[in-house]
Amino acid sequence: MGNNPSHFEGEGLPVETVSYYDVLQFIKKLNAKELGEVYRLPTEAEWEYACRAGSISRYYWSGESIEDSVDYYA
Repeated sequence: MGNNPSHFEGEGLPVETVSYYDVLQFIKKLNAKELGEVYRLPTEAEWEYACRAGSISRYYWSGESIEDSVDYYA
């Protein structure tokens, strides 16, 4: 992209301090460069699924109510 706006730099570190529009521009350039791959941001549902570690239950600890395990996980 020509510059790295990150405060923390190094291999394996994510880029921070970028806007949503910066990311869209990066994805557009990446898709133009790569052959056979299509990159995109995850949907809200995909992000939620990933945050819950693949669980589809109401809470990330797989309980159906907050009382099931909240004392253990909190």
